[in-house]
This record gives sequence, C-alpha cells and structure tokens, in this order.
Amino acid sequence: CVQTMSEEEVIRCRTPGKVIIHGEHAVVYGKSAVALSVDLDTNICIRLTKNSNKVVLNIVNFNDSIEWSVDELSQIRLIDDKQQLNNVLEYTDNLGEKVAKLVNNSLAANIINSYKAFLFLYLAIDDSYCSSSRPSLEITVTSCLPISAGLGSSSSYTVGLTASLLKAFGLNFELNLVSEWAFQIDKLFHGRPSGIDNSICTFGGALLFRSGQIVEKLPKVQSLPVILVNTKVPRNTKALVEIARRKYDRFTAIVDNIWSAIDGISMNAWKLIQQNTDFQEFSTLFEMNQHLLNCLGVGHPAIDKIVECAQKYGLSAKLTGAGGGGSVIIYNTLTETDVIDNLYRDLNGLGFEYWSVGLGAPGVSFE
Repeated sequence: CVQTMSEEEVIRCRTPGKVIIHGEHAVVYGKSAVALSVDLDTNICIRLTKNSNKVVLNIVNFNDSIEWSVDELSQIRLIDDKQQLNNVLEYTDNLGEKVAKLVNNSLAANIINSYKAFLFLYLAIDDSYCSSSRPSLEITVTSCLPISAGLGSSSSYTVGLTASLLKAFGLNFELNLVSEWAFQIDKLFHGRPSGIDNSICTFGGALLFRSGQIVEKLPKVQSLPVILVNTKVPRNTKALVEIARRKYDRFTAIVDNIWSAIDGISMNAWKLIQQNTDFQEFSTLFEMNQHLLNCLGVGHPAIDKIVECAQKYGLSAKLTGAGGGGSVIIYNTLTETDVIDNLYRDLNGLGFEYWSVGLGAPGVSFE
C-alpha cells in the first residue's frame, strides 16, 4: 500500500460540523431526529513526507503537537487476525489502551483523546488495508468549531482524518467507508454514539435519523439561515441524558407524550426541508421544541437568556445537542441590517459568541 501511495505531496480536506435541529434526547428512545451540516469547518492538511521517518500531528486549536518515529509505530499492530483484514476495525477500550501508551497522559483529556483517535485510525487503516511499513506524514488540523458545544467538533475531526488518511494511503475514497470508520472512533469520545454526528459530517446536507438508523438522506438542501450562539457553558452529554432518563423513569406516561410530541415536530420539520417551502413554520417548531426540552430538565439559564434575546426581535431559538449549556440556534428571518446588528450587539453584551451560518453545507470534501 505504501508503494502505491498517492503521489500528491499535499492533501487538503474540509469537513463540516453538525446541528441537530429537532429530536434531541427523544432519539435515544427510538424517536426521529433531524440533523443538518453547518458551514463551520474542520480543515486537515496532510503532507506526505516519505523520507522523514516521522509522523507529526499538529492541532492548531490546542496549540499542541506530537510526533512519533515510524520505527516506533511499526512495532504496534492493531490487527493480528487475518479475517479482519480489509474491514473496518471495531474500536474497543483495549485497543484504546494500546494506543494510549504512545501519548503523554499528563495532557488535557480532549488533547489525549484527539491524539488517540488519530493513532487508532492511522494504525488500524494501515493494518487493515496495507499491512506494510508505516508511512511518514505531517498532519495539521485547524477548526472553526468550538469544543463541547454540541456542534460535532469531534466527528468533524474524525471524519476529516479518516478521509484524509484513506487518500494518503492511496485507497479508494468511499463516503460510506469514511462514515463507518469515523463511527468506530466516535466511541472514544462519546461511549455509545448514535451515528448521527459521523453521518452528517460525512454526507452533509440533512439527515432523518431514527432507532440508530439513517431513514433518509438529503445531500443537497436549501440553506437554512441561522445564528449559532455558543453559551460558553460546557455540558456533559452523559449527565444530561441521565437527567432525561430519570425524568422518564419517574413520569413515564407523561414523558412518553413528550417524546411523541418531539417526534411530531421532527417529522414536520423534515417535510418542510423536503419541500423547500414555508420555512416560516420553522420558528413555531423551534419554540415548541424548546419548551418541551425544558420540561425534560435539560435547559440552562444561559439558554433562556438567548431565547429571550431572540424573542425581543420576533425570532425563535432552541438549544441544539444535549442542552445544559452548549449551543443555541436562532432561526433568522430578519432582513434589515440594522436590526440584525442590534441583535448581535445584545448577544455580545450578554457575553456570548455567535456566528451567522447556513445549515445544509456539503459533506467532507477535498480541495
């Protein structure tokens, strides 16, 4: 495989983030969720440094880098069973511990996990398809996506790495294969990922997701104008899922009705996306869904402030992702520049970060 590696000296890849517009938490209970890609990208540049005898990974946003010698990496094999060759390798904690030995464990957890994710993909893809000496690479990663904000930063990273490594190794680039590999390494970041994040970052556009399966994909959709607001409040997804579960266990019949209502909102939103019409209804759906999520106990005072700020200008907003902080999406129907500027000024005054973005961006791609 190394002998047939692409002759390109530089590979440049961009991957979008993701926003769940409807279906948060309900999707865990078999209900529908609607996700769209967001045009805030992770960019990966791989230089094929065939004679350096090193693999260097530089993550600009962390202001940190790490390097390994090719000889060091050649001593480690993640696949010993020949039956596993030419297949996607399932990520396990044992394999995670194997690659963790190559990373300084005194670093911050998100840096450690990012390095482990790269090592797993680099070693496993090479073992599965190439089974030869490790290639020398220099990888630089930059991202516009905030971390722990519900915008798919980890999946955007892993999808971009997978696509870039497949191309660097001279392998066939197939979107389904990229998504499958990224799903495996998402287990490192999320424990039991739903499959939404890796799918939407790979394919882009919009996805309807239910019971662990992609029900329908729309790779090309009309861009939805939203203002994406970062509360700057870190949230723990597992803890918030547990809050919703406890509410469900105590008030099962009531929360079942909430799940059904959220499912109805998701399906209505999906029909609007399919038809590319009557997007004004999105405002009402946003408002309804936010009230239901508050009933589940996954809101936060910072989210409430943003919702109130949006309402001041006749707009609707809702949390996206697990809640408890993270990010909020405002469906932006404003057309007057001075009014939009006033909204931005208010968000700034409250101490929030924001971006005016389009939803439904293309999936992973190369320059």
